[in-house]
Amino acid sequence: MVQSQPELYLILPPAIEPDSFARQLAQALEAPAVAALLLWLADDDLSVWQRVSEALVAMAHSRGSPLLIADTPERAARCGGDGLHMEADAKQIAAAQRSLGGKRMLGAGNIADRHSAMLAGEAGADYVFFGSANPHQAKPLPSLQLLSLVEWWSEMFQIPCVAPATEFEQAARLAAAGADFVAVRDLVWNDPRGPAAALNDLAQAMGGEERLA
Repeated sequence: MVQSQPELYLILPPAIEPDSFARQLAQALEAPAVAALLLWLADDDLSVWQRVSEALVAMAHSRGSPLLIADTPERAARCGGDGLHMEADAKQIAAAQRSLGGKRMLGAGNIADRHSAMLAGEAGADYVFFGSANPHQAKPLPSLQLLSLVEWWSEMFQIPCVAPATEFEQAARLAAAGADFVAVRDLVWNDPRGPAAALNDLAQAMGGEERLA
């Protein structure tokens, strides 16, 4: 059957000055299909995270997009996010799910193989993220490996999967393979035309191929 195109999972830049970034984010949130935002700053100072999240959460909510916080339950609670994105083992994911008590979304990332994906799902993750969203993690999964994981997961499981794209063409391939969400960061924020133009092109690219299951 034909499936609907995936939504966009927008990873925010690793360094943000809230006042100057607000206009960029407002433009991005005007684009279609932005389902969620992930905040993962390169700075580990909790006060910086709190200042940024406090400035952005109201804007995200005004557009109906939840703001997820990486990468510990404590940080998510202190920053007031709508959910938590963790790149940890299944035992830590399960412990985080218990601590959240179902009050926040929990995503599991840095997944590079089928076994880890299944363990994350069994541990209670609300989505699995193939590859890493960590700004300190420079090397993405090879394209064919990522595509294979998405195709396999989408055929076997109901839990949504997120797959990161670094090119418009890759986003289209991941959409056709069955990704529920396509994650983007530099592809959007580094576009000289601005984030709204990049996101509109991404939405068009992802809807340009039939997704068959």
